[in-house]
Amino acid sequence: MKRILLLILLGLTQLSFAQELNCKVDLNSAQVQGIDASLFQKLKKDISDFMNNRKWTSDVFSIEEKIDCNLFISVNGAPASDQFTATLQVQLFRPVYGTTYKSMVLDINDNDFSFSYTPSQTLDYSDNEYISNLTSVLAYYAYVMIGFDYDSFSLKGGTDYFSKAQNIINNAQNVAAQGWKATDGTKNRYWLMENLMNEVYEPIRVCNYKYHRLGLDVMAKETEKGRQSITEAIKLLEAVIKRKPNSYSIKVFFDAKNQEIINLYKDDSVSDRQAMMEYLTKIDPGNGNRYTKIMQK
Repeated sequence: MKRILLLILLGLTQLSFAQELNCKVDLNSAQVQGIDASLFQKLKKDISDFMNNRKWTSDVFSIEEKIDCNLFISVNGAPASDQFTATLQVQLFRPVYGTTYKSMVLDINDNDFSFSYTPSQTLDYSDNEYISNLTSVLAYYAYVMIGFDYDSFSLKGGTDYFSKAQNIINNAQNVAAQGWKATDGTKNRYWLMENLMNEVYEPIRVCNYKYHRLGLDVMAKETEKGRQSITEAIKLLEAVIKRKPNSYSIKVFFDAKNQEIINLYKDDSVSDRQAMMEYLTKIDPGNGNRYTKIMQK
């Protein structure tokens, strides 16, 4: 509800009952041969309907308030006519106050997406039990995206939705599908939620709020003040990096934000740009070469 109230304060006042997500679904099945293309067309529509027509929260959304997100699904195998393996890219965007700019909040690549599907089936889902891997994965990311969105508008505002995503993790602990368990790898659905629900990683959630609400939303009117808040937000992450280097949630943050951060500091003073470039290279060495662009006008 805090997100809705904040959006009203930002000028979005025409409320109506609507679902939360404005989710664009793209599905590529070019790697799979011998399966009727109409199956994938129906699958794409069913996934779009599942994400966009379901009420995921009890809050009231107007059309303008819907959360913009993308699902890019690349089907790369079909062990059986109704069994598929795929990769899933999840992107989440957030409007920035006083601008037409939309900031990327998430850009996650999930390489453990397997599912069964037939055109005649209904995409059934329940918060209380694991019904299918397809709907569990989709619901998991719906709640993750809503949680990140709400966190960006109010401090730790997404907790209820991260809890729902955690419940999906718990329901999937005895299934064979990959990505749900601690032993399935170090960068998967399990570890993202473990990070977000662990107090050790709380600075990441505080960073999300401070970066967006106190940083980006301020920059249209007070550029330096907003950029300073973003600097302070990013520096919160160092506490996590020192205790938990190579954590998945840190990677998720910088995967979405590294290019935006570069753009935000390009107009800063030379000395501040140099300092920020060196700092970012230290805490996010995987993107170190990219941060040198901060110094390029």
